[in-house]
Amino acid sequence: MKFYLFIFITILTGQAVFSTTKNFDITIQVKGIKNDFALLAYHYETSRFVQDTIQFNDKGIASIKGNKNYPDGVYIIAFPTLDFKFFDLIINKETKFSLTTDTIDLPMNMKVSNSIENEALYNNLKYSIPLGFKIDSLKKLLKDLPDSSKTYKNIIEKIETQTKLTNEHRASVIEKYPNTFYASLLKMMQAPEPIIPKSYYTKNKEWKDTVTTVSYIKEHYFDIIDWSDSAYVRSPIFKQFINQYFDLYIFPLPDSIIPPLDNLIAKAAQGSPLMYKYVFNIVYDKYSKSQIMGYDRIFVHLVDKYLGNGKTPWIEGDQLKKIKDYAEDIRPVLIGNPAADFTFKDSNYVDIKFHALLDKAEYTILVFWNSDCGHCQHDIPLINAKYDSLKTLGAQVVSISTEQTDSTFRAFAAKNCNLNWITGWDPNGTSAFRREYFINATPKVFIIDRKEQKIRAKNLPIADLYGYLEFLKNKEKE
Repeated sequence: MKFYLFIFITILTGQAVFSTTKNFDITIQVKGIKNDFALLAYHYETSRFVQDTIQFNDKGIASIKGNKNYPDGVYIIAFPTLDFKFFDLIINKETKFSLTTDTIDLPMNMKVSNSIENEALYNNLKYSIPLGFKIDSLKKLLKDLPDSSKTYKNIIEKIETQTKLTNEHRASVIEKYPNTFYASLLKMMQAPEPIIPKSYYTKNKEWKDTVTTVSYIKEHYFDIIDWSDSAYVRSPIFKQFINQYFDLYIFPLPDSIIPPLDNLIAKAAQGSPLMYKYVFNIVYDKYSKSQIMGYDRIFVHLVDKYLGNGKTPWIEGDQLKKIKDYAEDIRPVLIGNPAADFTFKDSNYVDIKFHALLDKAEYTILVFWNSDCGHCQHDIPLINAKYDSLKTLGAQVVSISTEQTDSTFRAFAAKNCNLNWITGWDPNGTSAFRREYFINATPKVFIIDRKEQKIRAKNLPIADLYGYLEFLKNKEKE
């Protein structure tokens, strides 16, 4: 909604799910349009999906009348013949209203009749669009200026002033139209400021106490949401609003994330089926695909608590089986789990129990490799090059080949592995390590501590091994 000229790239045909038919009587008049059509499309995250086409007559008037299956949300009306210029409108509970504008400037010349939601929308847009252009122009001036220059600092002050004006106007719209869906969208844009009581601020509008204020935000962040209103799903900012909560206000550890995650899903479940599905899919997508070490515990939690027990009926069949199978595969190697024992052979075909090695050093770097693996050919020598530094932090290396060919195992080990390492393999393919450590690719690197024999880290970049071991040692001293 910030800008009203764009290339209308992502328009796909969508289905209106979980919506009900309503009797509409909407009139739209656009001066400068004759015998033309427009696309009515709703927002869904960063995309827009076509809901319908609208025909304008020779007077530039179009009518949306009769029973329509238009779900509530933020929509746009875009004109293909005008390079997809568009204007916004909100469809939410109100079914009879009129909009009048012209092609010279669709949003700035908009007149609204009989719609509080769209009146609030254009009260804000007519003020914020010009300020948005000013801010963009100022930002362009910063491009070639040094940060320390006086001109740079002056421009930054001007940007801050314009941004403050934008936020102050949004606040005034919220105050004027307090019970509208659009007011809650503006609150999401300005979160967490509208959520925090005035008593939490100083006279200079700063937080009196950061810890207390953040605690309040965590508890009340979603108070502005009407969970029964699925219109949020068809807005461009709801997903961002949810992600911001976890990214900014929740401590980034699985044990800190999981409780508020469950609370959020529970809130959504009290609303419409679509809201529940949408919110669950957002958090599931966020944490099932995360590359942050340890976050796979959140994924496993979501699978255990919600999938396959009737709470996610849209995930079923082969898709559900693959997800649950993957959760079982990675369960043994979640951070904090006990490191599984297994048996392997050394170069003389002597059996060695992995757990018997853990007492030999404060930390064990367990690395699985294969001589045909290009990444192994790159990473194993790097571990070798850093071995002396790692040893000073109390670490040993246990290096295990996943292959079963004697000649290639010995050749790779001789070239890339340190003689002080414990290097072994599984020539008969009978060891449990492939299952217990989910060796679906190589190299796989784990850090295991001597004290509790638990997995403390995994899949770290080789360059981060030293730093993470140093972190673990310092943490032990606390």
